Amino acid sequence: MPVMRVDIWSDLVCPWCYVGKRRFEKALARFDKRDELQIVHRSFQLNPAAPRDRTSNRRDMLMQKYQLSPTRAAEMDARMTKTAEAEGLEFHLEGTLTGNTFDAHQLVHLADAHGLQDALVERFYRAYFTVNPQVQRNLAGTDGARLRLGLGVRHSAEHLRSGNARRNQAC
Repeated sequence: MPVMRVDIWSDLVCPWCYVGKRRFEKALARFDKRDELQIVHRSFQLNPAAPRDRTSNRRDMLMQKYQLSPTRAAEMDARMTKTAEAEGLEFHLEGTLTGNTFDAHQLVHLADAHGLQDALVERFYRAYFTVNPQVQRNLAGTDGARLRLGLGVRHSAEHLRSGNARRNQAC
């Protein structure tokens, strides 16, 4: 039985959150009492005001938000990619889309009810940062990630439509 609970607040499109997850896992591997911990992934949206029905170019959004030149934004991405590489992660940030992650977070909460939360978080991160930088177009609808974990497409869609997700799990 867990003695301590660790809540991890993150967004599924945050590169620092993925790096932080990997660093936490490395530290946890060295922790003798890791079996006494309950790890809970909590939802944090970097941009909750983003429309849920469309995406935008991540780099363009960062340039506007932080008033960066294209060169400065590219340098920032290069540093982030190197930081990720040092943690054993492969990032492909060029052409990445960003948007509202509410529905994807709801699926993470659904996965928790099935004991699959961490595995789905990892799959979403990998899908977004490594496999397909444009997966944000339908992050909550990445059927492959859900199916490989046993979260059926129909069950997931019903969960999102039901409104229970929104009432039971605040983002």
